Amino acid sequence: MVPVPEKDEIETGAEPAFPSALLAWSSVAILLVMGINAFLDRQIVALLVDSIKLDLGVTDFQVSLLQGLAFGILYATAGLPLGYAVDRFSRRWVIFWGVFAWSICAVLCGLSETYGALLAARIGVGLGEAALGPAAYSILSDLFPKKRLALALSVYSIGSLLGASIAYMVGGAVISWAASGGSLPLLPDLEVWQIAFVVTGAPGVLIAFLVFAMPEPKRRHTLVAEGAPFRAVFSFMSANARFLTCLILGSACMMICAYAGLSWTAVILHRVYGWSIGTVGLALGLWSALLGVSGLLFNGAMVDGLYSRGVRDAHLRYYVYGFIVIALSAPVVLVMPFGAIGFLLAMAPVKILGNFIGVSAAALQIVTPAELRGRMSAVFIAAISITGLTIGPSFPAFLTDFVFRDELAVKKSLVMTYLTFAPIGAVFFYFGMKPFRALSADS
Repeated sequence: MVPVPEKDEIETGAEPAFPSALLAWSSVAILLVMGINAFLDRQIVALLVDSIKLDLGVTDFQVSLLQGLAFGILYATAGLPLGYAVDRFSRRWVIFWGVFAWSICAVLCGLSETYGALLAARIGVGLGEAALGPAAYSILSDLFPKKRLALALSVYSIGSLLGASIAYMVGGAVISWAASGGSLPLLPDLEVWQIAFVVTGAPGVLIAFLVFAMPEPKRRHTLVAEGAPFRAVFSFMSANARFLTCLILGSACMMICAYAGLSWTAVILHRVYGWSIGTVGLALGLWSALLGVSGLLFNGAMVDGLYSRGVRDAHLRYYVYGFIVIALSAPVVLVMPFGAIGFLLAMAPVKILGNFIGVSAAALQIVTPAELRGRMSAVFIAAISITGLTIGPSFPAFLTDFVFRDELAVKKSLVMTYLTFAPIGAVFFYFGMKPFRALSADS
């Protein structure tokens, strides 16, 4: 079956009432499970860096391309046509085919025997995952009122954090099991890193069917009967160029900081501090779950509270200060005592504040007409992803391989990434506050 237009869900006239809280939050839960699965397949590479390097004979920079550029190419660019599909067709079917496709490609990563094949499979994972974000943002925007939207999107975004935590813990356990002689019954000759890809990728094929347990809400605040043409998207972007430029570039800087940490924290603990992969996986899984989830909920609740009290630029103002905190705390990573534990403590502010996507996405949804949300979400995701996913993993690797020329300098490379991009992000969000105030007041 293929997606078909659902004209009855796009209506003019009186706005439908919001669904019950139970229905709305159960839909968040389903999308959350899919987000966990997406980030699990995306982030498992972080634990496999040295294993892939040893087996395929590649460098840190080449592995960074697997984490960033290979995944990000189609994740970013395919989001644009998929965003159109979100605005035009059944959002549930868009999500189903996306989840199914990326899960198959994740398994193919584990069956790859060359760097080129692995690179191609990672591109396929990015293509499938590009469908989830725009569709989820669009659906949730029709399930929750504006004053609750940042919290709802932040809860959905917990999927990335739990996915990372599960990737660390499950990945660490699988790697330890495989390294001690474990193997898959039908695939006994796979390397450790290949087993990890297969085991973490396969469940998504079944998870895809969960989307049919949730309803598709009627679209709100629509201006036309069957979705606005692309010229309406360009007109909206042109009319709001200053705000969108500041929001996208500021969010891209935060994405760079977030993916730099996600890509290289595990490597630092293993390579610099000598922890085993099993220990790294367990520690980072618990660390990410505790700080990441609490930080994401705290950030979303704080912004919703400020916005409800009349702070109309709360979504951007909050992260101006957040970027400043990251820039000031980053150098502490280099001088913090107590070894690996001290390193994780020093990284805590970055982990807490780096979970920004729910807040940024809410800012975009607040000012965007419903019939444009899928495509505008796709533009937003494409722009921040193509920068965050390419620069975030690769900038520290570039510094390590070509500037410091020392594998053990990876911690210094990570700190330099934060010191470079956090101040830039603060500037962009600062200059976006004024236009956002005006737009949110009119929406």
